[in-house]
Amino acid sequence: MAENDNVTFDENDGTVTLTDESGDTAVFHFFEETYIPLDDEDGVTTEFECISSMEYKGTVYYALLPKSEDEDEEPEEFVVLKGEENDDELLLSSIDDEDENQKIGELFLKALFSLEDMTDDGEILQ
Repeated sequence: MAENDNVTFDENDGTVTLTDESGDTAVFHFFEETYIPLDDEDGVTTEFECISSMEYKGTVYYALLPKSEDEDEEPEEFVVLKGEENDDELLLSSIDDEDENQKIGELFLKALFSLEDMTDDGEILQ
């Protein structure tokens, strides 16, 4: 298990655990090539790549990238949605509270940048 300040990487289950400034922990799971279609309020369906989930304070959040028609084009921003279980079905909804949305987005960025700082053998570069 590799550690750096408030970030821990568990090689066995592929998770990153991050402790925020208030001592709360966020556990991240990362996905490869997991795509989901989502409908917006106008009924337009867009396909997103689910890159990560995060459990934080009893809620699961998801970081999604809009799928581009051009494979060489990288999306500029990711979308964060809140997951809620309803009769064994996962429902994703926007985060209406601006402070919560900002905090969750920052936690995802910290975890993603922490992964970039790791070498192939799981050690965190200083």
